[in-house]
This record gives sequence, structure tokens and C-alpha cells, in this order.
Amino acid sequence: MTERSRGLKVIKAGFLTLLQDAGRTRVMHQGLASGGAMDRHAWAWANRLLGNAYHTPTLEVTFGSLELESRTTTRIAVTGAAVPCTINGNPHPLWRTLQLYPGDRLQLGTPKSGLRSYLAVSGGFAVTQGLGGSCATLVREGTGGLHDNGQPVRDGDELPCGSPPSEAMSNPPPAGFPNTGFRTTVNR
Repeated sequence: MTERSRGLKVIKAGFLTLLQDAGRTRVMHQGLASGGAMDRHAWAWANRLLGNAYHTPTLEVTFGSLELESRTTTRIAVTGAAVPCTINGNPHPLWRTLQLYPGDRLQLGTPKSGLRSYLAVSGGFAVTQGLGGSCATLVREGTGGLHDNGQPVRDGDELPCGSPPSEAMSNPPPAGFPNTGFRTTVNR
């Protein structure tokens, strides 16, 4: 099995889906933006729930409407905007870890509130860290992303998953997290 076949296949990319991490460093003197996730809180918690390192790439999904097919067994976390999240048509809560198996279909619908949601996978997406040590997608500047050309995720793309960290978060997020209508506990 190749590395690319061990990831997630994009069935429907939605309005605007970008690979994002914490952004670039040491590039502003060149006239380039640092980029990175727009909602750092939601992005960081998606990674934290899975035990990923801080700078780990995730998908930033604007306006929802994302559909993916899993080609591997992995854990995911969806945070940010209150999007309907289904796996094989069954609803699942946000702000917790969820299990995907090969052949599973994950769908993120249109947000009920908020604009951007974040989809993290255990181990992150295995993409090249380019300019400034980042894969953050900046369309205007043509940098970052799956092919390091600044393009959004497209229908048919294969998103390779990295190696999972040794341990995910063992406790649920603290009180005061956004009320998405779901419990905020970690599925173990």
C-alpha cells in the first residue's frame, strides 16, 4: 500500500478547503504573509484532541460541504464552526475524537453557526513543509497546500495521513468550550 493510498480521498472539496498549520516564520521581511489557520483556537484544539504536535497540518474547511472517503484506519477530530458531521450517514459530535476505517465516508455539512471548521487526523497530513517551514496554503501567494502551489484541496485529491502520535488527549476539553449541541468528551 502506498503512502498516498493510506489517507483520505476527497470526494467533494466544498467551497474552500485548505491545508493549514501554524503558519510560516521568518518570511515577512520578504513581503510574504505568515498564513496559517484563521481560527487558531479551534485549529490547535483539533490537533490537541489527537495528541498531535502544535504545528501539525489540518484541513481548514470554509462553509462546510466537504466529503471524504477514508483509505486507512485513523482517528479524526472536527472543531470550529458548528457543522453537521456524519460518518456513513450517522451523525457524530464535534470537539472529540472519532474513528474512521477504510471505506468510511465523512461528510461535513453547512455550518449552523460559524464559518470555518478544522479537520485533524491522527499524525496530521503527510505533506511537504515548504517556505518558512510550513505547508499553510496561501492562494494569493501561490505557496503551501497539498502540491506546494497555493491551490485549495480539489475533488479527487488524495490526502496522505502521517504516523499517529503515541497517545491522544486522555481528558475532555475544559469547561467553557463552544456549545455545539454535543457533549465535549473524548471517545476512547
